[in-house]
Amino acid sequence: MALIWIPALHTTGRARRQCGVRAFAGMTVSLGGCMPFVRISMFPRPPEVKKALAKELTDVISKHCQITPDHTWIIFEDVPKDHWSMGGELKG
Repeated sequence: MALIWIPALHTTGRARRQCGVRAFAGMTVSLGGCMPFVRISMFPRPPEVKKALAKELTDVISKHCQITPDHTWIIFEDVPKDHWSMGGELKG
C-alpha cells in the first residue's frame, strides 16, 4: 500500500503557491513551471526498494516535467501496518 502525494512548489514571481497531484497506482504529472516535491507514505520497505523508487520516479518526473533530476525532491514516510486502516479494519 502506498499513497503518493506530489505537492509542487511554483517558484515563479514573488508569490509561492502549491499545486498538487494525488495518485495511487499510476500517475501522470504535468506541473509546468513547478518544482515537484513527492511524498510517499507506505508500509516499511528496505532501503534498496526506496533507492530504486527514488531513481525511477525522478527519471519519470524529470522526463515529463522537462526538468533536471536535481529539481525533484522525494520523501519516504514509513508507516507501520497497524497505523493503516482500510475498509474500517486495521492492516497490522
